[in-house]
Amino acid sequence: MSFLKKLQENRAEKVQEMETLVNTAKTEERAMAQEELEKFKNLEKEVCRQLEEAVRNKELPESETGHRIVLLHKDWLGYTWKEYSAQAHKGLASMYIEDERFLAYYDKNLKGCGEFLVKAVNYWAGK
Repeated sequence: MSFLKKLQENRAEKVQEMETLVNTAKTEERAMAQEELEKFKNLEKEVCRQLEEAVRNKELPESETGHRIVLLHKDWLGYTWKEYSAQAHKGLASMYIEDERFLAYYDKNLKGCGEFLVKAVNYWAGK
């Protein structure tokens, strides 16, 4: 098997994994009570707000600010994930960079937020 073919298959697997995670999250979101859904959406906004602030202030993903954002992001994931693992968190974060839709979401107000989140998750998840 050629390297290119192997690379394409690996990418296809990652895309499938990401689509499964997204679909599971959407299903869980629909099942949430209104109050829980409100908390979920507010936490999502807070993650984005803090990402923008960190990027504007030229914080490092390895800083305590980066750590705080990763913990918020982890809490946010907890609304839709049945169980958390640092490895899954890092895997999801890597998909944020690979899929332009996620990168565009985090960078919608300020470019660099998606990259900051990915670097922070890769540094802090599991610590």
